Amino acid sequence: MSVQWSNTNKADLDGLNIMVYGPPGVGKTRLISTLPAPLIISSERGNLTLKGFDIPVAYIQNGQDLKTVYDFLKSDGGKTIKSVALDSVSDIAETMLGIAKRSNNDVRQAYGQIAELIIDWMKKFRDLPHVHKYFVAQMAPFKDEVTGQIKWGPDFPGKQIGKSAPYIFDLLLRAGVHVDEKGERTYYLQTKADQFYDAKDRSDALDAYEQSDFNIILNKVAGVKQP
Repeated sequence: MSVQWSNTNKADLDGLNIMVYGPPGVGKTRLISTLPAPLIISSERGNLTLKGFDIPVAYIQNGQDLKTVYDFLKSDGGKTIKSVALDSVSDIAETMLGIAKRSNNDVRQAYGQIAELIIDWMKKFRDLPHVHKYFVAQMAPFKDEVTGQIKWGPDFPGKQIGKSAPYIFDLLLRAGVHVDEKGERTYYLQTKADQFYDAKDRSDALDAYEQSDFNIILNKVAGVKQP
């Protein structure tokens, strides 16, 4: 394989790798509508919040289905796609784990196999060029190995995926919603870690809390001045 040369100033041109986690009802799926020309990859039919946005969806049931979509994105057929959203990668992992458990008497071995498989697929999608990659994840508590504190972060079956996932992405964001005294809801994304939640922003271009809109996020990372 020949060496591929690039430049750090072009890093964002290959597409950002983003994971957003949070509880139900904080706008993780609706965020997809703010991505440029997205394709949704899903293992469950939970896209009602996107009705009316005319976004293509690939429903998958196993690893072979995931490979088929991946191969499509690498082919000429995928050239019109500018963003890929896996909604949610937690559900996809659970679906594949269920298959592994049915074919493996050793449950621990099944968890290990799926952890390796999901991490491998996350890296493959991460490395797709010229498209943004958005991974939706559920939320769960975990123990910070440095401080010993209990914090919240992305949720996956077993421990191995959760430990590895944050290192894969450029942005690890927590989705939240603020409800004021009038009942009006404001959706936001947390970009910096604190004592309660895990988060990171490798670009260092984002405020600690951003509006829940990828148009704003992508433009800020690219250095586009906001009005």
